[in-house]
Amino acid sequence: MNFFSNFGAYDFLIRDSLVLILVGASIYILFNAGYFAVPQIGFMAIGAYTSALVSKDLDFPLLLSLISAVIMGAVFGGVLGVVLARLNGVYLAIATVGFSEMIRVTLRNLEFTGGPTGIVGVDRSLTDLHIIVILVAAFGILALVANTRHGRAMTAIREDSLMAAHQGISTGKYRFALFVGSGSLAGLAGGMQVHVTGFVEPSAFSFDLLSDILAATVVGGITVVAGPIVGGALLFGLAEGLRDLQEYRHLINGALIVIIVAFVPSGLYLLVKNGVVDMARRLGLVTSRWSDSVDDEALARFETRSHPEIPTVSPSDLPTPDSKGPPILSVSGLAKSFGGVKAVRGVDFAVKRGEILGIIGPNGSGKTTVLNLLSGVYIPDSGHGTLLAADLDELWGKPSLVMRAGLSRTFQNIRLIDGASVAANVRIGAYRGDADGDLLTRLGLGVLRPTVAASGRSDDAVERAMARVGITDVADLDVNFLPYGLKRKVEIARALVAQPEVLLLDEPTAGMSPTERDEIFDLVQSIRAEGTSVVVVEHDVGSMTKHCDRLVVLNFGQVLAIGPAADVIKEEAVIDAYIGRVTRA
Repeated sequence: MNFFSNFGAYDFLIRDSLVLILVGASIYILFNAGYFAVPQIGFMAIGAYTSALVSKDLDFPLLLSLISAVIMGAVFGGVLGVVLARLNGVYLAIATVGFSEMIRVTLRNLEFTGGPTGIVGVDRSLTDLHIIVILVAAFGILALVANTRHGRAMTAIREDSLMAAHQGISTGKYRFALFVGSGSLAGLAGGMQVHVTGFVEPSAFSFDLLSDILAATVVGGITVVAGPIVGGALLFGLAEGLRDLQEYRHLINGALIVIIVAFVPSGLYLLVKNGVVDMARRLGLVTSRWSDSVDDEALARFETRSHPEIPTVSPSDLPTPDSKGPPILSVSGLAKSFGGVKAVRGVDFAVKRGEILGIIGPNGSGKTTVLNLLSGVYIPDSGHGTLLAADLDELWGKPSLVMRAGLSRTFQNIRLIDGASVAANVRIGAYRGDADGDLLTRLGLGVLRPTVAASGRSDDAVERAMARVGITDVADLDVNFLPYGLKRKVEIARALVAQPEVLLLDEPTAGMSPTERDEIFDLVQSIRAEGTSVVVVEHDVGSMTKHCDRLVVLNFGQVLAIGPAADVIKEEAVIDAYIGRVTRA
């Protein structure tokens, strides 16, 4: 069934535009996760030639021909994803453009692909109904994925890959899967195009085609599923309307990309959508639980209440750290150098169950580096670690696995997704990755660490975590509008969603007033009262002495002292490290 024949001379334009919009969707798959990779024209060429060859030479029917294109696109996508695994940013973009050019030149010089003239006489059996069904199915699947935990994971990777990894998201495996998905979709589009035109030639897969599709995707919006549709309909239609200006097409595309990136980075789709929704709200036609603007009434209500959701813990209610049982976390001989700088030198300490362990020291003493080693940001040069009496060494440098094994953390510099609500940010902590489960089981951590999402309790866990730190009243607010102290609580709530055995806090009270610091440490005490061991890095010696059971003092990457907080702070070596012997004299 060919519906577009009713448009006369424009029927081919419509069919070709719809196929190119599908290629735009393959660009969205990578861009939405923050990977500026543009190998889609190469994938499209591979799919087109695969479909043409199996259809003409092997007499494959249309369905098998398109499946072959999908498979070949996926294979090349996976290979490219592995080969370019360490590249990011402009280097990734350049490498993927080079890949597409390499594919075009190779196809041009192979005899079985027809050389420069390509392949002609391909079965033109793809109908308009086929095109519509494929597009609806493809964009429907992308829309469904966007609303799952996988969609939230890709948003987290795009906004902050380090933060995402610390929520249990395997960024490397997602990257590989996204390259495979992008290759599959672009390969499918190439297979469809050859069955629309009846021929394929290498010159069609040029950088000019990439610029057209890239411009359409960026204009529509690179982070929304509907972006390629909106941008494609606008630009491909505009190209036909401005046929007399074809020689300036690429100049126009470039100008549009610059304008959109500079002034409307979210794209036209979200610009129009947000404008319509805002107008509807003003007219009272719709209400939304997830407001994109600050709710002054909710924030004022939060700021004036006495924070009843955070329970007060008296000293008699605090659990006594288990000094007889095995430590819940221990490290020995931990060392890390950056070039000639020895940031951590042979650090040894253990965290007892139900303990608040503080790590203090002058600036540059290695405190944050130790936390980064524990959470998997860095791989230590040497040293050994255990968690829940299981070997931690195989998890070094793998933050997603460390998190799933039972360590959650916050960061020295707050890492939240700007523009998302408090609840949306906390929900990222409820992510559960299925990858690498065998490794955790082998280490004895898989059975010990049930995940909150595994039993369908992630929504409850998110609500409990927000209530735990007292931010339920602002759950719907955009984190951009929150004061500094509340943003810290959002980070802590996100870390608590996974129900960690050990919580790592990196300077949680930095920049706060004395009242705010006391409130955060009261929260830490209440977290410890529920059975979670806490490791805190902080500069406020007074608060650390008051609230920590034991202190580890670092200086020049080495343990200067370790023991009960009240005793350690009185040691001569500790005093010298902080104020200096000359000053004391």
